[in-house]
Amino acid sequence: MSTDNTGKEPALDELLVDGDALRAQAAPDKQDMSDLAAKALVSKAYRLGDLGRSDEAIDIYDNVVLVFGENRSEASRLQVAMALKGKGDILERLGRYTDAAAVYENLVRRFGNAGSGPLRIQVAEALLAKAMAFRSVGGFDDAISAYDDVVLYFGDTLRGHAARALAKKGETLETLGRYSQAAEVYGDIVKRYAGSDSSELQEQVASSLVAQGHVLERQGKYEECIAVYSQVIEQFDLATSPAIKERIGKALVSKGKVLGTLGRYHEAIAVYDEVSERFGGLGESLLSEHLASALLSKANRLGAMGNYQEAVDVYDEVILRFGEANEPVLQARIASALVNKGFRLGNLDKYEEAIAAYDQVVDRFGLSTDPQVCQSVASALVNKGNRLSELGKHNLAIMVYDQVTSRFGEFKEVAIQERVASALVSKGSRLGSLGRYEEELAVLDYIVRIFGDSKDATLSERVASALSNKATRLGAFGRYEEAVAVCDQVVRKYGQSRDVQLQNRTAGALVIKGTMLGQLGKSEQAISVYQDVVSRFGNQVEPSLLENVANALVAIGDEHAGLGEYREAMDIYDGVFEKFCLAEVPVLRESAAKAMVAKGDVLTHIGKAEEAIEVYDQVVRLSAKPEMADSPQQSRAESTSGEAGPTDVEDVDPEDHEAERRRAKDHEPTLASAGPDIGVHDGLVDGLSDPDDPTSRERAASVLMAKGNKLSSMGMQKEALEVYDDLLDRFGSYDEQSVQELLGRAMLSKGYRLGDLGRYEDEIFVYDRLLARFGDFEAPSLRESVGKGMIAKSIRLADLGRSEEAAAVYEQLGKRL
Repeated sequence: MSTDNTGKEPALDELLVDGDALRAQAAPDKQDMSDLAAKALVSKAYRLGDLGRSDEAIDIYDNVVLVFGENRSEASRLQVAMALKGKGDILERLGRYTDAAAVYENLVRRFGNAGSGPLRIQVAEALLAKAMAFRSVGGFDDAISAYDDVVLYFGDTLRGHAARALAKKGETLETLGRYSQAAEVYGDIVKRYAGSDSSELQEQVASSLVAQGHVLERQGKYEECIAVYSQVIEQFDLATSPAIKERIGKALVSKGKVLGTLGRYHEAIAVYDEVSERFGGLGESLLSEHLASALLSKANRLGAMGNYQEAVDVYDEVILRFGEANEPVLQARIASALVNKGFRLGNLDKYEEAIAAYDQVVDRFGLSTDPQVCQSVASALVNKGNRLSELGKHNLAIMVYDQVTSRFGEFKEVAIQERVASALVSKGSRLGSLGRYEEELAVLDYIVRIFGDSKDATLSERVASALSNKATRLGAFGRYEEAVAVCDQVVRKYGQSRDVQLQNRTAGALVIKGTMLGQLGKSEQAISVYQDVVSRFGNQVEPSLLENVANALVAIGDEHAGLGEYREAMDIYDGVFEKFCLAEVPVLRESAAKAMVAKGDVLTHIGKAEEAIEVYDQVVRLSAKPEMADSPQQSRAESTSGEAGPTDVEDVDPEDHEAERRRAKDHEPTLASAGPDIGVHDGLVDGLSDPDDPTSRERAASVLMAKGNKLSSMGMQKEALEVYDDLLDRFGSYDEQSVQELLGRAMLSKGYRLGDLGRYEDEIFVYDRLLARFGDFEAPSLRESVGKGMIAKSIRLADLGRSEEAAAVYEQLGKRL
């Protein structure tokens, strides 16, 4: 039936429901109409597919193949090929990847030997689509084979398709972790098309060089990687194509990050400055992203170098330049800049300004649903809680940590879960600081319950932190057997991990276990555990692991000393000193100093005072190295064998462990190996003290406190007073809690020593100063110092016959309690 009863040609819709009519239009004597019908049907199917009417579109494609499949007209053959391609594309969109791959294969089989340009393009497109379908179901080798077919059959004619196939092959090899082969493929693209005049191929060459650089970076071939990024910049320096400019920007940012990885910070900053010079005045979105990334990376490098104020200034530049941007990627960069600005303001002890920066993140981006922006909001809240904690506002800090949990507790993104875990660990630490120990233990148990099965290394490290903190707290309660069981749990879960942080937690848990066994009087078992630390980690190079090894060795010495085996103990201390006294890393030389002080204490105990003095002189000589002051990064690298506290989150670089590595001095059950007594001479203080670093200040203050106590125990009260005054003068203006706790203890000890010297009015005056300065603080150790000071004052007043004043002090103390 070629016409209806009116003599008119049938409409396309009628052809679809009338097979006879469709076949009539495909007859050889109506070739032009046949080609037109096929084209119209394919076009209609495309439109139906766009409208989501997939089944109808597939029916039309099938009819085109059925009716026109044997037609020898080039135009019809092209429409049949397009119908097969269209059907395959719909099946792929529906997730029916295997069916789609079969359809594409049908196209290739039918038209693989075609000579016309349009048909060959359809075959090449089908091979590329077939490869993608295989990749979607994990058929990576089949995908690679399809990409190879594109290059084999079309490498000299359809060069754009061949270049795309090679690029996709490289991506697939990267997915499989076959980085060397991927690098070779990207290099092949450069060799084949570097001299081409085609702008499309030149863009592909630039992209391939950047991809090759990334693969080399993944392999740790940093110098080769830098050379490749430099080639992009030099080869396309004069390019005007926006796409190639974007590749140059990507290459520059990547080059800067690799230089930063290598510690070549000044070179990295110069590269980031080049990004600003090249693209600072341009408004293209992708270039703006690279410029924002470059500025962020520059600020991060400045911060890593200890140039905190300069870093803050660059973060401000990011915020100023891109603060009004609406693009999600740029908003994520702004949020990161604000978080990291707050992080560096904290390094500068500008806690109130840091908190303001974090509040700005929450105010501006708190309602965002973008995962990367949410990560920044969570980071801001965690860090705000940490800053409040350092200001002694522990209850407010806990409320902020609870915000992190309530806002982000249900998020599945690992990076956000890591922030939630950090908030919970910090909350537990603050509850402990407030003496709310049962609540602290409940939080720690919750962390283990929620994240204990995670395979993510950072989340696992948070769980290990929680378990270590729980063991430490149980030990503080005298529940040593339970603490040992918790330490064993850490070792069972993470003892075989190759992750350095988890190895560190394992080593720390073993040191805590040894401490608990020592408290139980099980010296032999404790020594065995410490020896396990040495055998597991003694050959490692990571400083924090080696510090745990050193702590374990010193603890073995302490156990021998406790058993009266003084010779064995001193031999071990000598071994620690020899192993670590020349270490590059300051914290390891500090371990050597601890060992010598322990040896000096043993010599003092057995009556060999002169030899003890010689040993202390060794500590003094060790401290003469100016490098004993930690670098900005090294200062964060304290042992994780003690309690883990708040952990700051830097939004671009890996987490910084500044607050986490601080030990709870007022309740942590440690042996002498973990104590702060590391010297009796100002040289050690000068070596440790970095006025710009809170952790370094804490260490130096600890050394002075230990020195004063040592002098006092030797009956040298006047000299001890001078040391306590030195501590108060040096560190009296700093407000981080750990230093303030030492200041409180120093003032109390100063009062005691004044009383020993008969300077009673001065003694009473010091106790009054202690009350005035720290009387409103919540930290348990400060409350304890204030209370002891008041008791000592009342006793002194009673001794002086001033009974009414003594009674008033007791009454005041009763009200406070």
